Formats: sequence, structure tokens, C-alpha cells
Amino acid sequence: MPASRSPLHRLVAIAAVLAASLACNLPTLSPPPPTETESPIPAQPTAMPDPTEAPTATIDQPPSPSPLPTSTPLYLSGGESVELGANLCFDLDEGVELACSDPKADVQFEVIETASTAQWAVIALGNTLVRSLGIAYQSQDPPPKTDCAFPSGTHDELALLPMAETFWNCFQTGEGRLGWLKTHSWVPGTLIFSWQTFSPPP
Repeated sequence: MPASRSPLHRLVAIAAVLAASLACNLPTLSPPPPTETESPIPAQPTAMPDPTEAPTATIDQPPSPSPLPTSTPLYLSGGESVELGANLCFDLDEGVELACSDPKADVQFEVIETASTAQWAVIALGNTLVRSLGIAYQSQDPPPKTDCAFPSGTHDELALLPMAETFWNCFQTGEGRLGWLKTHSWVPGTLIFSWQTFSPPP
């Protein structure tokens, strides 16, 4: 008669049977398929210009406009209400008073007074020419350059007599510049005048 088994032996036997049964029913695991390595995308070649194609024409920009010519000013120099003392001299080119012995002096304010008479005049010096347009020139505006031209034989002195302040006078300096001169007053012993020298032609 076989020996009786203890409860512990029975449990071990049951566990063995169950383990064998489970091993038979589990699915077989297969290794994962090998992954494919991605090949890099080759770089696209840079397109070269076609030598047979005509170059793109450039659009010429219109030339920038040239600056407008500046007009020549009417007068080169001048002054208003200039004062000149008795027997003193003036340079109409530079517009300054200077010694009458200076070769640049153009005119002298000559004053001759005696006990009974007095005379005042604008005297041209050196190569300077002066002349009065007289009563024939009635305009309130200064004479233009064309009216101040010096035809031969028109040189004289400007005798400052009554009504002389209403006359326009012309001069040509020793340096050849034309201009006009107008006296305002000349007594007592001081000449007050205005003048302008025309600009040379461009």
C-alpha cells in the first residue's frame, strides 16, 4: 500500500502542473524585425546660368537736371546817403574814402568858398569820367547801364547848383566800371550822395 502524501507535497505537485500548463499556453515572442536605416537626401545641385541666354538689360536712369544758371546781380557795389567832407576824395570801385593823392581815388568833393560866393562840385580824378543826365532824364528810377555809357566827348564835372539834387549822374571809374551817382545835399561843406556800380557782364 503506497505511503500517504502530506498536504505540502500535494500543493507542490499542483503548482508544478499549473506551471507546465501555463508554459504550454503562452505565445512565443519573436524578436522585433530589424529597422531600416534612412539614407540621407542628396543635396540638389545649384543651377548654373545658361551662357546662351542674353543678359538682362539694365534700365538707364534719366540724367539729373542741371542746376539753373544764376542770374548776374544788377549791382556790384554801392551805398546810400554816404557822407564826404569838403575837398576829400572817394573810390567808387571799393566804396571807401581815401587820400586824393591815392591813384585809386575816383572823385573829389571840391568846395571853393569866398566871402561872397561858394561853389561845390564833384570832380573826376585820373581816368575817371563823370557826366550829368540833366533835366532830360525824368525817371524816378536810377538810369540803366545803357544810359550810363560814355560816348566820346561827354566827360565833364558835376557842378552842384540849385536843382542838381534832382538829376541823375553817371560815372566810369578808373578801372572801367560804369555806375550812377545822385547827390542829396552838399552844404555846409559835406556832400551826401548815393551811388551804385553796375556789375560786369557774365
